[in-house]
Amino acid sequence: MSGLMYGLGISQLAVMIGVVLYFPPVAVQTFVYNPCVSNGTLTHACGSTQSTRVMLPLPCMVVSAAAAVFVMNTRTLVESGVMTHESSYGAEIVGHMGLWDVLFWFVVAGVHAIVVLATCSPVDTFAAGGAVYLMVHFLMRLCSPPGDPNADHGGYQQAPGGMPSVSSGITVANANILGYMAGVGVALYCVPPQYSNRFFLVLFLVVVDYFLGVGHMWDRSPNMEVIANCRLFWVCSASLCLAALYGAWRDDLLMPVAQGVDDVN
Repeated sequence: MSGLMYGLGISQLAVMIGVVLYFPPVAVQTFVYNPCVSNGTLTHACGSTQSTRVMLPLPCMVVSAAAAVFVMNTRTLVESGVMTHESSYGAEIVGHMGLWDVLFWFVVAGVHAIVVLATCSPVDTFAAGGAVYLMVHFLMRLCSPPGDPNADHGGYQQAPGGMPSVSSGITVANANILGYMAGVGVALYCVPPQYSNRFFLVLFLVVVDYFLGVGHMWDRSPNMEVIANCRLFWVCSASLCLAALYGAWRDDLLMPVAQGVDDVN
């Protein structure tokens, strides 16, 4: 594993701190709309909207700090000989490194939540939550270790008659990909039409997630060194891009506050 990757993983925290301190605070909006139903019919003349302004400096700092801790934990495990070319990626070894795996998926969930909120602001609270859940949940299933029923590393298996048959893992993989794309579709649908330039934020996140999936699934029997390199690459890339998003949040990306909507702090 390259020392450059470790250096980027640690230095991204300093970059995030500098960006948060230098640029104005970034805020996004979520809302919940309570429609009015009269005689079983939706009435547009009434209803109420509750809006919440979410400040992003603290979430960005927390995610960046968690990414730095993940990188340091990875280096510790490599130096202790747990992550080597000889150690296979499996549910048992991941279970022994519980904190390492939990930290990584915490960073993944945090990055996806921040990107979706920024891309779709102002966004329906439940729509944003659904998009983040679908993307993170099915990405986690795609990256499950071999032996996990949610993983698709099985490839082909022998049928009772000796003929090769397609493993059910391929079907599971297709279902997981469809689930992930459903989350992407929800996020893209929620992008305000006046700000179509935000689409590239979600699409860039999809590209980074693609490399994460390929790193976990390309080899049917990946080793821990490959998995660690793949996750380090994702964490460094996503964290630095998150800092860039924070610094680039300007009027061309900022959606005006809806008139007549009360903010709930």
